[in-house]
Amino acid sequence: SFLRDRYHQMWVGTYGGLLRFDDKQQSFKLYQFDKSPSRNNYTRNITELPDGNFLLGTPVGPWIFNPKTEKFKQLPILKNRNIFSVYQSKDSTIWLAAYFEGLYGFRYQDKTWKQVYSGMKQFNINVIREDTVSKKLWIGSEKGLIELNPTNRIYHFYNDRHGLGNSYIYGVVIDKRRDIWLSTNHGI
Repeated sequence: SFLRDRYHQMWVGTYGGLLRFDDKQQSFKLYQFDKSPSRNNYTRNITELPDGNFLLGTPVGPWIFNPKTEKFKQLPILKNRNIFSVYQSKDSTIWLAAYFEGLYGFRYQDKTWKQVYSGMKQFNINVIREDTVSKKLWIGSEKGLIELNPTNRIYHFYNDRHGLGNSYIYGVVIDKRRDIWLSTNHGI
């Protein structure tokens, strides 16, 4: 996973933590939440939160990294779950997808985590993105594309029978015209 933060720093998910690329030195600095990572403990997904912290998806649950203090903190939610995708929608809901365990939505208020959504257990979700105009989530899975209205929790499912070139969705990008681009096993 790659992230360019608000200060234009480049971050890369790696075994046990993160690498930050130093453009001046042309080198990487390693930050680790796991000092002796196995091949099964790595940062799969990174998203920057409005407070400047990073939310990380890892095989041992979600973590927060504060780039100013250079400290990690494991979140008290979905511990030891294999988090495949992390995303924060414009309404501040934190969306997390766990390996073959579906989609979860959380809100953080008054220093407590409140679960506001749990569903789609039949899908292995690879990516979550939001159309910020319609407020719908576009979710890529191993079975196809899911359009979720988080307000009423109704979703529509699209796969190769609906015209997709392939049903295995790795990535979703929504452009300025609100066209949706998908990366699949058979290209874009």
